[in-house]
Amino acid sequence: MKKKVLILCLAIVMLFTACGGKDKTKETEGIKETEVNASEDEEIVAYFKKLNDEINADEESLIIFSYDSSTKTEIVKEKDNVDVPLTEKLKNSIVGMSEAYMSEIGKGYKVEYRNKKDEVLLQVLDGKITKETKTKETSNKSENTELVTNDYKFEFKDFEVLDSKFGDGKKMLVITLNYTNNSSEPQDPWTALVYSAVAEQETDISVESLNGGNSYIPDSYKPEAVDLWMTKIKPNTTVEVVLSFELVNTNPVKIMDRTTKGSKFIKEVAVQ
Repeated sequence: MKKKVLILCLAIVMLFTACGGKDKTKETEGIKETEVNASEDEEIVAYFKKLNDEINADEESLIIFSYDSSTKTEIVKEKDNVDVPLTEKLKNSIVGMSEAYMSEIGKGYKVEYRNKKDEVLLQVLDGKITKETKTKETSNKSENTELVTNDYKFEFKDFEVLDSKFGDGKKMLVITLNYTNNSSEPQDPWTALVYSAVAEQETDISVESLNGGNSYIPDSYKPEAVDLWMTKIKPNTTVEVVLSFELVNTNPVKIMDRTTKGSKFIKEVAVQ
């Protein structure tokens, strides 16, 4: 009997893609439902191959899908160059995938989430978690020093809190970093950082995105590096530059990759 397989894995791809704001509706149109004959293994294998090929075509995704027919397992794995932690949202999505396969194809299909070392961190069979590995943090996120995207690389070297040169009481978090333009077009460091990251501080009632603060930096502070903040840097070139954010209070600043808001990169900086 033919049954429809619902594709919940598309939602996971949307959560963990480097261009999360991109409209994927047209790209995925026509593969949201696919009919397969659950009694024929060949059709199941062909279905998963077609499905995974469609999903893996998104080069911006931070994860990759594959199907192991020998164990009837759909494998969700982080790519070699990224870290995608097993959050509650991701865990719930994988359980939802398993439940969909059980109801639409039948029992006996596993879904696994694996890290880049091919270690199974989560295994779900027929909607129930059968294995979960509690992993230690591989690194203290507050010690992260590099944010890397497809187009740019930022190596954070030094953080200082400075008073505004205008004597208006404002304070800035001033960052010295190495900026590498890996894109095919000239791009200034500030715009590249805005495309790639967000800096936030918490208040008593909200989380505030910080504005740029380079115009407040004292004229005597690393003038050559400060002057490069809006200079278009050629492709395949690295420069030392100073960038700044205007602080709203004395709470720590969180600098996170813009696409996953901290799953790929996060650095917390004390400003007191």
